[in-house]
Amino acid sequence: MTRFVVLCFLIACKGQAAAPTADATPVAYDTSCQHDWQCTPAPACCPTPCTEDVINVKDAARASANLNCDPARQCMSAGGCRTFKYLCLEQHCKLSFAGDPAYRERETEPAFAPANE
Repeated sequence: MTRFVVLCFLIACKGQAAAPTADATPVAYDTSCQHDWQCTPAPACCPTPCTEDVINVKDAARASANLNCDPARQCMSAGGCRTFKYLCLEQHCKLSFAGDPAYRERETEPAFAPANE
C-alpha cells in the first residue's frame, strides 16, 4: 500500500517543479531580525506548510514582486507538518519545530513598536 501511495505522489508531482531558466539567479532576501514578529514565510508560487524559506517582513513585498509564477501550474494542496513557529533565532528568521531546543512561544508585536525596529 505504501508503494502505491508513493507512486501516486510521484506521478502527481511529475512536472510540478519549475526548472530555472538560464538567466535565473537566486535572489537573496533579508532574513535578519530582532523580534519574532519580523519573520514571515517567503512568498512562493505554490506555498507549502512549514517552509524553511523565512524572511523579514520588510522584504515580503519585494519577494512577492519577484515571483514569476506559471498560471498553468497546478499546486499540490495536500500536506501538513508537525507543530512549528517562525521565530527570530540568533538574529535570523528561521523555522522551528516543537521539540527543537530553540522552540518557544512566538513574541507578539506590541501595539506601538518603535519606528527603528
